[in-house]
Amino acid sequence: MFDGVKENSSNFFKAKLDRPTWVEIDTEAVRSNIRSLRRALSSTVRFLAVVKAEAYGHGAIGVAHAAMKEDVYGFGVATPYEGQLLRESKIDAPIIVLSPILSHQADDIVSNRLTPAVASLEVAEALKGSGTKIHVKVNTGMNRSGIEIEDTAEFLRKLSKIEGIEVEGIFSHFAGSDEIDRHGAYDQFERFEILLHNLESLGLRPPIAHISNSAAIIDMPEMSLDLVRAGLAIYGMYPSNYVSRSPVLKPALTWKTHVIDKRILPEGSAVSYGGTWRAEKETTVALLPVGYADGYRRALSNKGEVLLRGNRCKIAGRVCMDLTVVDCGNNPVEIGDEVVLLGEQNGSHITADEMAEWLGTNNYEVTTQITYRVPRRIRVNE
Repeated sequence: MFDGVKENSSNFFKAKLDRPTWVEIDTEAVRSNIRSLRRALSSTVRFLAVVKAEAYGHGAIGVAHAAMKEDVYGFGVATPYEGQLLRESKIDAPIIVLSPILSHQADDIVSNRLTPAVASLEVAEALKGSGTKIHVKVNTGMNRSGIEIEDTAEFLRKLSKIEGIEVEGIFSHFAGSDEIDRHGAYDQFERFEILLHNLESLGLRPPIAHISNSAAIIDMPEMSLDLVRAGLAIYGMYPSNYVSRSPVLKPALTWKTHVIDKRILPEGSAVSYGGTWRAEKETTVALLPVGYADGYRRALSNKGEVLLRGNRCKIAGRVCMDLTVVDCGNNPVEIGDEVVLLGEQNGSHITADEMAEWLGTNNYEVTTQITYRVPRRIRVNE
């Protein structure tokens, strides 16, 4: 069943099903993936479900409420506004803002009871007296953000002198835990571990240390420390082809639409802008109400495929802003037929990994690019 569209939720949920193009999210798959990932972890390791970027395109609020049923420690977001939306939906668990913030965002952090990543004294000073818990970001080799290792102890000493903030955590981020060569990840972990031991000896180690992402949870569980941050994997996708396929994860997202028109084209007929596709023989084409404004990328033109009655039908011509044409050949098709853009139909599958290959990108980008006007409908198994 579906629980409908929540008006008091995020922009994704405010989209109406006024055209037959939507995404279905299987919350039982999300919960199953969380359970599977946890089996390799010690029972003392906290589990942070990362729901930034609208839960990687899956709809953060629906995913967060499903994850709460698995007793996760809390949630990871990228911006204070993402955290605010969770709070407005009655999520009361810890919410860590993993990306750097600026001082002027301190009010949003405090008012929404968020836990920011901090790597500057200016931000810490802006939080002075608020009682806010913070996690210190350390650069161990990603070279994107964070305090340098050699400066961390002194930074923590300075933070200890700022009244009304609590340094709850310290963390870093892997640059290549999903690569075939993981020497860089092991080097980063070693540097982080040495830092933690040094901080412990100085009485400066925060209670919660974390570095593991989805790839590390799966293939390097020994690096779990006090908390793990699971993102892509809880949605049933693997971070790369080099990450183990154990545990077996279940994709949570299916992207669907319907046929809204069809026509029989004679041999040589061109389709869509520029006539980049022509029928090699008489064929039936179907019109779908989905396009690049929905996140169904223009780069799929003449190469992507969809599932219609379990058959693979190739995109014919250029994907338009709101419409896409597919070549059905001699296969039967009727107006109103359900079409799967991502997911399973009658035993056939199109995965985010396969679509990523067509686009020359990764599966993260495939799902996060599905835009706000495509409603996310939460599937509840009864």
